[in-house]
Amino acid sequence: MRHFFKAIAFCCGFAIWFTNAKANARVDYVNPENFTDVSFRSMTREAALDRLERELTHTIEAAAAQFLGTYELDVHVLDVAMAGREAFEAPGFNSDLRIRREMGKPSKISLQYQIKDPRGHIVARGARVLTNLNYQWDYSDSYYLDTLYPEKRLLHDWVRDLSREMGR
Repeated sequence: MRHFFKAIAFCCGFAIWFTNAKANARVDYVNPENFTDVSFRSMTREAALDRLERELTHTIEAAAAQFLGTYELDVHVLDVAMAGREAFEAPGFNSDLRIRREMGKPSKISLQYQIKDPRGHIVARGARVLTNLNYQWDYSDSYYLDTLYPEKRLLHDWVRDLSREMGR
């Protein structure tokens, strides 16, 4: 039960953090129809891509507002492979859940980015392939059912690390 309350507190923290986010980030998805693995069994491929883009954009914007302050982050997402694998069960109530054990794989996000200071000068740029081989241990508890949690956490941690690299 203690883990359940930790998970709820964590979710509430993300919700508060997301609602206070300013848009000092711009996210562009390059050829999302060619992404390696984006799927939710309860929706079409196009709807799954829309959901992925919406939620990952929100995550990047919130993290940039939290960690980069007045700096502007431009991100081009080149590829996404979601963590785990689809469940074999027939579509239904839990059909968007992904299996993240045994045969599961970590999420992998390829991107290019640049960061501008408040005067518009580019202070950092680069390309990264983000992944976390220990993603299965990164959950607060099994009650947390956000199907995009590994991808969101990966992006959040990446933006946080960018701010540290810049000395912010």
